[in-house]
Amino acid sequence: MRAGQQLAQTIGNKVRITTKLFRTNPDVFVRLGATFVVFLALTVYTFTFHLGSTFAQTTPNYVINQDDSFSSLIPAPNQASVAGANTKKQDEEKRRAEEEKRKREREEKIQRLINFLRKQKSPVANYETASLVVNLSEANGADYRVVAAIMGVESGFCKQSFWHNCFGYLNGVRYSSYHNSFSDIVPKVSRQYAARYGWNFEGLAKAYGQHEWERTSRNMRYFASSI
Repeated sequence: MRAGQQLAQTIGNKVRITTKLFRTNPDVFVRLGATFVVFLALTVYTFTFHLGSTFAQTTPNYVINQDDSFSSLIPAPNQASVAGANTKKQDEEKRRAEEEKRKREREEKIQRLINFLRKQKSPVANYETASLVVNLSEANGADYRVVAAIMGVESGFCKQSFWHNCFGYLNGVRYSSYHNSFSDIVPKVSRQYAARYGWNFEGLAKAYGQHEWERTSRNMRYFASSI
């Protein structure tokens, strides 16, 4: 009982001393409180920074993908993936450029042939026929100018054709239109004669069975060179 009374008396004395000290020196307690708050803030910041660093070291790189409805984390592409994508893009751009170049060159050939046929007052001086000659000749390994030259000596560029056959090609077919005739005959003439002899017009004239082959070979060379 006496020990309890002594403890209570001691605590009371300390409270009175502390209260007296607070009344006489209130700034001391303010500084102590501020120091405690700063210490607590530093402790929280240090713990948070350490936790964030550990998470970053154990988690792969991510980038934020945002749209109108949600945000998500997706893995950032690695260097090899980026390099592969760039190479694929460059290859595709190169392929498109080459394709566009081939289209321009083909259109230029078609236009040159149209202009030439117009000068010859040909009844087939139009885009449809010229494109058939250019496309079907090249598809069968022949120079379209050689094919057009054969047409020139055989029919005067279709001014003297029979059943729309402008090549003097003896197959016994009666074509109903120039389109049908060119679609059928140009590939055959290209493979059998134009691709085989090329600009060897003397050999081509003989193989084609042209009369006066010396004259017709000269005329074919002139026509082909003029397109």
